[in-house]
Amino acid sequence: MVLLDRNNIISIQRYFCQFSQKASQSTTFPYPQGILKHLTAFLYFSFVCTFLTSAQQQVQQYVLFDLNQSKQLNPAYFLDTKWSINLPGFYNQWNGTPLALDEIVAENTSGSRDWVIAAQLDQLAQQNELRNVLQIGGLGFTYQTESELQWSVQHIVHLDAYVEYPKSLIQMLWETLPSAAPLDHQMQVLAYHELGVAVSKRLSDGLQIGGRLKLLNGIDQISTERAELQLEAAQLQADYRLNTGSFLEQDDLGNFNLDGLPQRSLSDWFSRNFGYAFDLGVQAQMEQWQIGASLIDIGQLFWRNNIRNYAFEGTFPATSLTLLNEYLAGERSFEMATDSLRQIFEVTETNIPFRTTLAPKFYGHISYFPQEQWQLSAVVYGEWFNNSFAPALSLSSRFQPNSFLHLGLSYNIYEQQFNQIGGSVILNLKPFQIFALSNSLTKFINWRKHEVVDVQFGMNLVFGE
Repeated sequence: MVLLDRNNIISIQRYFCQFSQKASQSTTFPYPQGILKHLTAFLYFSFVCTFLTSAQQQVQQYVLFDLNQSKQLNPAYFLDTKWSINLPGFYNQWNGTPLALDEIVAENTSGSRDWVIAAQLDQLAQQNELRNVLQIGGLGFTYQTESELQWSVQHIVHLDAYVEYPKSLIQMLWETLPSAAPLDHQMQVLAYHELGVAVSKRLSDGLQIGGRLKLLNGIDQISTERAELQLEAAQLQADYRLNTGSFLEQDDLGNFNLDGLPQRSLSDWFSRNFGYAFDLGVQAQMEQWQIGASLIDIGQLFWRNNIRNYAFEGTFPATSLTLLNEYLAGERSFEMATDSLRQIFEVTETNIPFRTTLAPKFYGHISYFPQEQWQLSAVVYGEWFNNSFAPALSLSSRFQPNSFLHLGLSYNIYEQQFNQIGGSVILNLKPFQIFALSNSLTKFINWRKHEVVDVQFGMNLVFGE
């Protein structure tokens, strides 16, 4: 866990409290002492884990056939080793379309970070996105039997935070309150455990199939089921519903101190909310060619325990939004602002179960091996997320100068970015296998200046041939 001094903690408080209010301002209206505490605490945890590196286009990894982690993307893959043990690993991707991170927040003269998005209003689109995907891989293993079967077990913790917000929402909070503007937005913060068991089978010398069944356990969830907000004629038309299934808390939003977070009991990181998912894959080999495809993350999480729903609808005076501005400007205390907002918005609190559908993903590849040391590959990718389809394409080459070193280079197109140059390195120092890769290698050094950046690294133990 990264240690932060008080100035940094206060800076993070300001960043994420304002993030949750600005990018999804109605989260503050219904029940701030409940929802906002869960949200800011969860985002702080995600921040600490990911901010040093932020959806899941692991297109280059898909054709690294000698990595056990690649089996997570296609369960049909066979490793060349008898045993392979996954040690904890890390993957993170940040996407801040259309603004880079340092165009959203920047360091001030005192060393803390402040919002600077108001100076970038001209660069904002009508709809804008922020998304951070983090995967922390736990222990796992793969074992191949004598009957052309390969079994694998893997544990992964997923953290996915997403916000879609309109330009008019930013204009309202930083400039003036317009007479009419759409304020619709979407938010999802999701954390869950994944325990997957996969089996691969060789049907012939050139054909392999595989499947994986995954048990899911929810850690935290906050999402907008409905977020219809419209300013019109000095009135706010609202139809809003927020679902929460939160387990991470903090004591006081006004004194943002999470020193006790690492000391929380292990049971706080698990819940009685479960789900399932499955993956399917196929791989074919023909002399110097390989072709494969897979469909992963077909499933859902069911939230039935320790959940809350908050909803309000109707017509409200637009002047209620000025209370939020007064709080952000320091003209009104948090307690005063929230008490006033709760009097204006008649919030309904319920405990209605809900479910979260995972984002299904498709991968396909074709690879050519002109020589023993070389591999050329093309990968296509697609993700169904937030009622839209996001495609990606990767062209890559790999070179193996000796048995200890594998080097890769890729050109990737995703997230409306056409200049993603990636790279990978694998060190085979048996029994240790160490790897690192990025789909946006050229942007990783100055990652705050780019809209999309990712990184992945890990280590395995491999035994036998």
